[in-house]
Amino acid sequence: MEAYTGFAYVYDKFMSDMPYQQWAGLIAKRLAQKGVLPGESQIAELGCGTGIFSIELAKRGYGIIGIDNSEDMLVQANMNMCELEAASDNEADNLQIVYTLQDMTDFEIPYEADGVVSVCDSMNYLVEADSLKKCFKSVWRALRHGGVFIFDMKKEAFYRDVLADNTFSDCMEDCTYIWNNYYNADEMLNEYELSVFVKCDDGRYERYDEYHVQRAYMTEDVMELLRGAGFIDAEAFEEDAGEDNHERIYFRAVKP
Repeated sequence: MEAYTGFAYVYDKFMSDMPYQQWAGLIAKRLAQKGVLPGESQIAELGCGTGIFSIELAKRGYGIIGIDNSEDMLVQANMNMCELEAASDNEADNLQIVYTLQDMTDFEIPYEADGVVSVCDSMNYLVEADSLKKCFKSVWRALRHGGVFIFDMKKEAFYRDVLADNTFSDCMEDCTYIWNNYYNADEMLNEYELSVFVKCDDGRYERYDEYHVQRAYMTEDVMELLRGAGFIDAEAFEEDAGEDNHERIYFRAVKP
């Protein structure tokens, strides 16, 4: 089973409570502290998914290249842009967004970015430390000197105490999902089986089954990998970005 196939087309419905605007404000503030300003900066987003966060950043004046390894998610991202353009006379006209199908452990962009960002625990999908290291190296190559790397990760405590070995579900008028979660504390691996049921035009439901794996990382291990990749001024911080449970930790580092 693959991840983010059929789920891609109903992802935004189930993730409508994600604090994308708050994240964009947080990222913009942390970029500006290091001199990366809207209106003149090119940003690469890793794990851009359906592009909702890309749009929020672009609205703030950044040029965006969205990178994801799910073709279905990128199809939905382009559909979201088309819907935005159709719904507004001019809101989407000045948004600079392009999407590219690439693996974030080994990606290339046609220019040196001022910043690379990633939100919504995309980095936790890199379940091997070597994969995280490769990603950091690719980010380092993509950035200009003085460029900034900002990303989040879910905390180990969230996997252990909240997701744990539980089942979650949600039901809407035209789609439903069932999420069976399993957390292995010894290996710090979180696995979940996701069954998504999407209503078809004829009233039948089509089922999609997906399998996802994420890994929790200790903060100091991530910091060491950042420094090993050549970054300086590496720091970890917590900030309320609209989620009451404070489930994420954020990282920022600079390419010298």
